[in-house]
Amino acid sequence: MAKKLLDIRIDKVLILKINSMDLNQEVKFPKNPLPIVIMGAGSMIKDTHLPAYKSAGFLVKGIYNRLK
Repeated sequence: MAKKLLDIRIDKVLILKINSMDLNQEVKFPKNPLPIVIMGAGSMIKDTHLPAYKSAGFLVKGIYNRLK
């Protein structure tokens, strides 16, 4: 079976040509991850990032917010 190639063309110019079967879809985490330090603690951090970090088991070492 022939491998499919993914072509992205803009104005008839080939921008990218890759083998779509060779795309890596796996996340590789580091063996010794660095802790997360957040600059700015608005609602996006509180409502989305922090819950996602917690569920993934990532260490948040500090949060700095100039308004609080």
